[in-house]
Amino acid sequence: MIFCPAPTWAGIQYYQLTEALPPSTQLFATIVPYNHVYGAAEGCSSSTTFTTIDCPPAPAVIDTGFCEGEAFHFMHTVFEEPGAYPFPFTDAQGCDSTITLQLAAWPVYSLTLDTALQAGTPYQGVVYEQDTSFIQHYASAQGCDSTVAVNINILVNAESRPAKPAPALRLFPNPATEVLHLELDGFPAGLARLSIRSSTGRLVRRESLSLPGGKARHRINLAGWPPGVYFVAVQAGENIQSRRLVKLQ
Repeated sequence: MIFCPAPTWAGIQYYQLTEALPPSTQLFATIVPYNHVYGAAEGCSSSTTFTTIDCPPAPAVIDTGFCEGEAFHFMHTVFEEPGAYPFPFTDAQGCDSTITLQLAAWPVYSLTLDTALQAGTPYQGVVYEQDTSFIQHYASAQGCDSTVAVNINILVNAESRPAKPAPALRLFPNPATEVLHLELDGFPAGLARLSIRSSTGRLVRRESLSLPGGKARHRINLAGWPPGVYFVAVQAGENIQSRRLVKLQ
């Protein structure tokens, strides 16, 4: 009779291999009971066989992007810059591989459209009796919001000359880092409203301006502002001007 000594441990035991096994190979494993009193019990050994799986490299690429001035969330990580970002992962078979996140920054556009119309001529189905300015919002194919500032001048005589030039808003420097200067030209004297929104539409600044008429300048401190795309708008009465600002680090 063969006496199998009792092991000195109980429960499930694990053994971690120190090097990788060859793929797609049949392997044999033998376990021999052993303790410090009786030693090895050769007749009580247990053998098994298994085949390792084949783990060829199977990298995957996710090609996507985000709108300028926003951020992209992936695998509990926030990305604010375009680039290629690798992520290791293990598939259902236990094979190690890599996911590469190929991230692009999709542009956000801002356009100013100045047009002159004879009195009674419709613009997009609407007839305007006086000079008018307004802002239209559009979404690109990637879903990024873009803006078009429309300035309509109504012509008042047969010579097709505008009654008065449309107000102008200029930003400099643009792109900007620490300080932004606004130059306002042709806005009527009195109070005007200044608003600055992020590319997502969030209001980040609002203030009232007292304009003398003619030309005026205004200074804004951008220190501490996150880099990205912003939209600066000035409204005085029915006159609205909007410009796109790029804030750098």
